[in-house]
Amino acid sequence: MRVKDIFNISPGDDIELNISNYLDFFYHACQEERQDSMKEEPSYNIVIPRENYAYVAAMLEKLCNDYSLQYPPWILKEEYFLREPWFPDYVKGKARIYLMLYAPVEFLRRNLYVSENVLTRV
Repeated sequence: MRVKDIFNISPGDDIELNISNYLDFFYHACQEERQDSMKEEPSYNIVIPRENYAYVAAMLEKLCNDYSLQYPPWILKEEYFLREPWFPDYVKGKARIYLMLYAPVEFLRRNLYVSENVLTRV
């Protein structure tokens, strides 16, 4: 699986399933497969909100840091950073403060507020 495959969805499809599938692939792949899977920059898909692109870039940056991989250069492009803060829809009130304190730095720098275990699979 490649990162660009995450964005191959139709209107109404759930990108979260593709992100989960990519993480499953990544966690079971060897280092070379991991690095190779993130080389190509995804094509822009108009049905996918911009925060999903920023999320995937943050995810890759964190995975690179955690697994001693090289960043794919495209994740550092301006279009993969949000200007406005983004929280998951279900997070309200004081829970937002928690995310502001504990989100991984790779997500924080893109203005994405998620839990510290955002990439954990069960």
